[in-house]
Amino acid sequence: MAFSLPCARTGPTGSSSLRTGFFCTTASASRPLPSEQRLPSINAYEELVESGGLMSYGPSYEDMHKRAAYLDKILKGAQPGNLPIEQPTKFTFIINLGTAKTLGVTVPSQLLGLADRLIE
Repeated sequence: MAFSLPCARTGPTGSSSLRTGFFCTTASASRPLPSEQRLPSINAYEELVESGGLMSYGPSYEDMHKRAAYLDKILKGAQPGNLPIEQPTKFTFIINLGTAKTLGVTVPSQLLGLADRLIE
């Protein structure tokens, strides 16, 4: 994780994870950061919120699994270059209320109303 120079002098005030396979496979290694360092975190992985992150906003896993038909077309012989590019169209927003309480963060009611899922 890289911080800007001013942040390096004053200390980080939050964290954000990029959506890569590295962060998915190291979710347990990322877990202590928010709780031990008392940093709110937002990322794209549900797993990181379930393991102590504050918020997650990323593509819906359920929607992505439905897109497995794309892979099925390739396995049945379709040329990948002839298939249209597909991007996620449904996203999920998850808030971990337990982490918010631990960090002393008050989540605005407007955000709570937008959340697809709240973790107690």
